[in-house]
Amino acid sequence: MLSSQSKQADTVTVFPSDVLLNVGQTLSGREVTTVTLPRVTTCKDAIDIATAGIANLDATVMIMKPLSRREKEALRMEALREVEPSDSQTRFSHIRISPNTKVNTDFTPSPAPINTKERLRENAKSWEPVNKDPYITQVRATAEEKRLAAVSGILRLNGCDSEHHDPIGDVVCHNMLWDTGAHSCTITEDLLDDEFRAYLRSPQHEPYRNNKRTLVQVDGLLAYSNTDLEFSCIFEVVSTDLVPNRRSGVILGQRTFLDSLVYKSIPRNILIAKGQTVGEEIWGDLIFEEFVTLFQEIQQL
Repeated sequence: MLSSQSKQADTVTVFPSDVLLNVGQTLSGREVTTVTLPRVTTCKDAIDIATAGIANLDATVMIMKPLSRREKEALRMEALREVEPSDSQTRFSHIRISPNTKVNTDFTPSPAPINTKERLRENAKSWEPVNKDPYITQVRATAEEKRLAAVSGILRLNGCDSEHHDPIGDVVCHNMLWDTGAHSCTITEDLLDDEFRAYLRSPQHEPYRNNKRTLVQVDGLLAYSNTDLEFSCIFEVVSTDLVPNRRSGVILGQRTFLDSLVYKSIPRNILIAKGQTVGEEIWGDLIFEEFVTLFQEIQQL
């Protein structure tokens, strides 16, 4: 659950054609009745006839802003780069922060005061091993395993070469792990419906498969402590066998997401020290500041 400081947008502003596109994608593959209409007719009459044809259909549609052709192509190229064989074994090892942050190797840390050592000793005695679902907490970030922050949001998955008639995968998730140590964003396949999983197994996705992972394009909306963020990036669809502790869910990692984001994290301990009342289920605040798009355009709050 989100704290009172977090909000998730319940409206979206799009063109009418975008609404129809989202409805069409949602209906794709469903067994609905056919309709008969003149081959040439008005938009209003065509919509009225189609609406009558789905009047008894109990389905929910998630309205997302569609990507432009340019944006889809940029994501497709990013996915292809992701599956290219690496010339270096250290491609995903580590990279440094800015050069002016070098440490003085001649420096010797001072011994901790007695009271600090005693407090650390108490913490060590009550240290909980991470032997369950990994290290989770949420935005304002709530805490399930009290290790990582987790955010709420909605995701729409598309194939990297998808067309309008292809299946989509819509996922609403309230515990997406915010993991700066993860190389990329992942979602476990058990969260997807049978139709979309079957679609991902088709040959057209072969160029985007690598080491038991299938790359997809994702449009998303995430709720931060101060605002909501719409984004598009590449996700890896994986089995729970490839996730620590076989955890089912979403991990928000570095490539094309966290490495494109400026944010401020305020852990629970800081909020409490500043006099705020924060429940144990809360990790703290994640404050969104800036996001760079696929085309190196800065999106600010």
